[in-house]
Amino acid sequence: LLSPAPPLPPQSALRERHPAMSAPPPHDVEDQGEMDGAETTKLLDESRAAQQSVPMCACLSYEYYRPHFDVDTSDVMQRLQASLTPWKRELFIDTARTRGDAYGPFWIATSLAFAVAVTSHISGWLLATEMEYDFQQVITACSVVYGALVCYPAALWLVSRQTGMGMSVISCICLYGYSLTAFLAAAVLSLAPSTIAHWIFFLAAGSLSTVFLLKNVAPVIAEKNMQQHATPILAGIVVAQMAFGVVLKLLFYT
Repeated sequence: LLSPAPPLPPQSALRERHPAMSAPPPHDVEDQGEMDGAETTKLLDESRAAQQSVPMCACLSYEYYRPHFDVDTSDVMQRLQASLTPWKRELFIDTARTRGDAYGPFWIATSLAFAVAVTSHISGWLLATEMEYDFQQVITACSVVYGALVCYPAALWLVSRQTGMGMSVISCICLYGYSLTAFLAAAVLSLAPSTIAHWIFFLAAGSLSTVFLLKNVAPVIAEKNMQQHATPILAGIVVAQMAFGVVLKLLFYT
């Protein structure tokens, strides 16, 4: 009599004895390789298309400006507070160098221009018997404030480039833009119908803003061992900031 055939071993045992049985078929490996190659080619094509979409001048592209506006509300509030408390140990220039932004300076300058135009009218109405609105003051305020926001940082950057201070354009804009916060506070307080109070507010704002700038520019000069240039640079900052406060007072609060 024929003996019964022995039972077949389980599939798992066969795989353990013959590892080749558990490997995927060769055509599956080839398909996977083709898929990986196709994905890589697609990513390379997208990268080339993105590079080709950027204009010849990088400053004309959206990607060039996006990092300078990549801040949230907490960042802006901390920087506003730092600009109004220059006696603290933290240096604002460190933030301006590493994560300088143009978002805060733009809105500070915009708020300052409209605050000056509005509060100067209200203060003038409280001091005078007749109420007359002059829209030209809005244009003048925007010209003065935006002019300072552009010219002052540009001048500091040119000096930095000539002397080797190593400050970038965005760090200069960030530093000077936030220094205008004190003038914004002075403009709001100048709702008071008092010429003497206006002088006090804007001179105090100029002084606070000057101290903020000196505290952050002086360490850069010391770091680069440029003591021979320290006096003219710092003196220029003092004159420019105080002159800005005096111009605002004389143009709008007379």
